[in-house]
This record gives sequence, C-alpha cells and structure tokens, in this order.
Amino acid sequence: MLKIEANAIVESLEVQPIEALKEAPEVIENIRLRHADLCHVISRANQFLSHILAAFYGTGMTCILLVIHGLINNEFTIADLVNMGSLSFSFVFYLVVITTTGAALNMKMHEPVDFLFRLDVQRMTGKGTEIVSTFLSRLQGAPIGFHVYNLFTVDTSTVMMICGTILTYVLVIVQFKPGANVQCCASSSTDQALPVTLANTQYPAYANTTDIET
Repeated sequence: MLKIEANAIVESLEVQPIEALKEAPEVIENIRLRHADLCHVISRANQFLSHILAAFYGTGMTCILLVIHGLINNEFTIADLVNMGSLSFSFVFYLVVITTTGAALNMKMHEPVDFLFRLDVQRMTGKGTEIVSTFLSRLQGAPIGFHVYNLFTVDTSTVMMICGTILTYVLVIVQFKPGANVQCCASSSTDQALPVTLANTQYPAYANTTDIET
C-alpha cells in the first residue's frame, strides 16, 4: 500500500507540464506535502516493523548459514535436510519478499529527484525555488524506507550485503573444512622449498627439515 501511494505521488508529479509548474509552484508544494505525509507514515510504521525485520534478518540469515555449514561438512541426514530445507525455504521466501518490497519502496520514494532536477528554477519565483529546494533536500537526505533499528535501510544495497555475507561464509567454511590439506612454512628450515604438512609431523608450527628427514 505504501508503494502504491508512492507511485501515485510520482505519477502526479510527472504528468504536470514543466512550463505550468514554473508559474504554479503550489502544485509542487501539494505534492511535496503528500510525500512528507507518506514519509511520516513510513516513520511511524518503522516503530514496530523494525522489530519484525530484525527478527527475520537475524533468524533467517542464521538458519541459512547453518544449513550451508551442514551441507559443506556433510553433517545432515536425509531427514535433517528435509526439515531444515523446508525451514530455510520459508526464511528465504520471506527475506526475498521483505527485501524486494523495501527496496522498491525506497527507490520509488526517491524517484522525484530526477524530475525536480529537470526544472529550470531560474525562471521560477522565489517561492517556487524555495519549495523545490526544500523538496530536494528531503529527497537527498536520510534514506527513506524500512530500516532495522537505524542500522541500515532496506534498499538495493541490502541485496548485495546479503549475497556478500553468504558468499564470504561459504569461502571461509570451504577453506577451513576439516580434513583439508593445510600447508605451513617451516620457521627454522634450511631448505625453504620443502613444505611441512600435517601429514609429515604432529607439530607443524615447530617442525624443520631435520626432523622430517629423521
């Protein structure tokens, strides 16, 4: 509903002839007031939506990362995969819906910037210039949309943040997977080309080539 209202505000602004707006700045003021009212509604909604968003992002990301950890280390049985898979699918679905809706609302609320930048403020009256300046300052100020305890606002960058977190976790788990062949450099070796591995010695950090040859 918020996105529909934001889309209506943008459409009502774009259908106005630019030449007419120069002589009737009160039209822009009415649209600015509608936009300000919608920002106030979003701000009031964030007072309880931020708790829901924090719960979904925190619990959903934790569940997804645990499933990835279990799959990489082969710790799940078929029954576990079925149970965890259905739970993870639910969290992924809600995360996708929340993120896409929040990002779409954020983009739509900042969309009037492009139209206002096309206005020739030099041909407008002093009142019209002030209205456009006030509108632009709000649009270019703090991000408008759903936020999680003011830590971040749900926008297009949130998608990259989630994907980056999951990819980083996967790389770390794969790198430190149990049973991986980890190589260490010998600190006191006379032959720097000879690697020391976990298979050669019990204490790789203190091993040298003399111990290995013996």
